[in-house]
Amino acid sequence: MKKNNQGFLIFSDILIILILLSFILWAFFTFQLEFKLKGDKIYSLDLSDSYHEEGFIAQRCNLFFCQNLKAVVQVENNIEPGKIGTFTINYALNNQNKQYMLKRQVEITEKEAPQIELSGATEIKACTGKGYVEPGYKAYDNYDGDITDQVKVSQEGNTIYYRVSDSSHNQSEVTRTIKYTDEEKPNLKLKGASTIYLSKGTKYTEPGYTAQDNCSGDLASKVTVSGMVNSNETGTYTLTYTVTDLMGNTATVQRKVIVYSFDTDSLATYQVSLERYIKENNYKVSIGYYNINTGYTYKYNANQVYYGASLVKTLDALYVYENMTLTDELKALVKPTIEVSNNQTHAKLVQTIGFVNLKNYGTKMGAKYTLTRGSSDYYGNTCVDDQLIYMKYLYNFINNSNIDANKRTELKNYFINDYYNYLLFPNAPTIMHKYGYYGGYYHDVGIVLDNKPYIVVILTMEANRDFKIVTDLSQKIYEMHKLV
Repeated sequence: MKKNNQGFLIFSDILIILILLSFILWAFFTFQLEFKLKGDKIYSLDLSDSYHEEGFIAQRCNLFFCQNLKAVVQVENNIEPGKIGTFTINYALNNQNKQYMLKRQVEITEKEAPQIELSGATEIKACTGKGYVEPGYKAYDNYDGDITDQVKVSQEGNTIYYRVSDSSHNQSEVTRTIKYTDEEKPNLKLKGASTIYLSKGTKYTEPGYTAQDNCSGDLASKVTVSGMVNSNETGTYTLTYTVTDLMGNTATVQRKVIVYSFDTDSLATYQVSLERYIKENNYKVSIGYYNINTGYTYKYNANQVYYGASLVKTLDALYVYENMTLTDELKALVKPTIEVSNNQTHAKLVQTIGFVNLKNYGTKMGAKYTLTRGSSDYYGNTCVDDQLIYMKYLYNFINNSNIDANKRTELKNYFINDYYNYLLFPNAPTIMHKYGYYGGYYHDVGIVLDNKPYIVVILTMEANRDFKIVTDLSQKIYEMHKLV
């Protein structure tokens, strides 16, 4: 019995050892695959943030150790930088001839609202009963860029709403307030000077006015003028101009009319009155007067240099009639050059005479500025003294008995014309004249064929104002002439 028991125990021990050995062998050669994502399978990300990969676990383990399989996992990242949307990251593992797949979903969103920028103030004024004028706006989104054309504008009461949504449905809204009011006075302006100097006995003519209102528009027809001017009595008269818009805003301006008389007691006092008149009317002029019989000369602002324009054409005619053999062709050039101040015929005359010859001709007379602006300028500068020289030379030429009478008469008649002649005034004597007109300049010079003939030169920078300034001064110089 003892031997049998002993044998059984040995067998049992061997069996247990075999079982343990079998388990150990099984545990060593039996592996479990672990392949899973770290973190969430669905990952949300804002466009402004960067994606951070949380990784994964890939290993094959038995009871005793684990084999890391990360190195053989293929990761495919489909995220497009700078774009919104849902993207997939794929993780692929090939193990023991089997393919294992994991997926992570990344949702990239943009949550920043677009910006709306208003042009102008957030509170704007508009005329009562009229719509406002939209100052403008811009809209920009950090993802979509310029979305100004997506802005929807609506008005509710006195509030303007500007609303816009981006492609991610982020919304923005700004408002602007309209204040319906009219606190602005009409813009009432006088035409002409605010102070007018009027010679006694001269009829006052209203220069006019304009009236514009920001809401009511043109209100010139609504202007009322109070006050009166008695041009037969010297003194200072005040005219008041008033206009009121539809909201009761009133604008008022005044004009003074000073009626005065020229002092005709003596030549000196008349000239004082004349120069005061010129200054008070803010005339930009120069004047020359020369009494042919007595040689008496009067000048005002004579040192001023002007662009002479067509005044140089007097030299064309004098040069041709004094120095050249008169032909029908030459006469056909001189006549329109003087009578209608034709620039084309003047140019042909300068080319025929020769620029240098014509310039030397004026210089020899004693003129200072004849054709002094370069050979490409056929007109040049001038001054009072130069024009007095030209006119004296012309007068002496047409009265020189040693020159053929037909030539003298012909030349004289060219200058007796009314074309742009603002030296003329009511009951004026016959006047030989030549005008010059360019841009802001208007000049008129002439010989007044009175029983006491005289030369008058009026150079101005008043072409943009009124040529009749020349007529006004011409008449006053004639009154002065009577006192010489």
